[in-house]
Amino acid sequence: MSSLGSSYSAAARFRAAFVLLRADLRRLAFAGPAFAPALFFILAGVLFAIGAGGDNRFVAPVFAVLTLFAAALALNSIFEPDQHEERVPVLAVSVLSFGECALVRILLHFVLTFPGLAVALSLLFIFWGLPFGVWLPAVFALGLACISLSALAAWVAALLLGARRGVLLLGLVFLPLATPVLILLAAVFSSFISRDLDSAPVFQLLGAAACFYAVLGLNGTALALRASF
Repeated sequence: MSSLGSSYSAAARFRAAFVLLRADLRRLAFAGPAFAPALFFILAGVLFAIGAGGDNRFVAPVFAVLTLFAAALALNSIFEPDQHEERVPVLAVSVLSFGECALVRILLHFVLTFPGLAVALSLLFIFWGLPFGVWLPAVFALGLACISLSALAAWVAALLLGARRGVLLLGLVFLPLATPVLILLAAVFSSFISRDLDSAPVFQLLGAAACFYAVLGLNGTALALRASF
């Protein structure tokens, strides 16, 4: 997973990764996709709350499904800037290793999803009248799920990079692979909302899934980038 960038110092590689991440976030923020996941999460959650009429039995699975689809909305943004300026191959060869490029892509998706979804989740907690005492654990569980989804999203996007109709295939490949995260997140949210004292094992499984997907996504994205460039 290394490239010619291994001859550069750690400080130079860190600056290159930071410049790349900042430029992509700035471009996506002006283009609009940076706000799409959070807006979708809020609007869909509010509409479901109105339709449910105060029935909180389905809050946990709805939160989990909204998180999954919000993460899917940011899929195309992972490599979208590079399709125009081709900075990924340049940095992979000159400064960054393929593993470091993969890490930047995972961080890009995570920044596009988790901060906005955390704010949206907080607003929905108030709107749905949920116990505020479980807000912080719920946000932490959301962060673990976003780590898994971001690593998986970067891997899937890298696999389909440059493919014909790759945008159409992104969701079809991503959603089935993310189903285990969806199930674990729904179970954790449900245990938090019902204040189940036996939620620790499910929470630990969600953390283990985050570690597994992070390693799998990082290495898989790096290998996919190496094959593409």
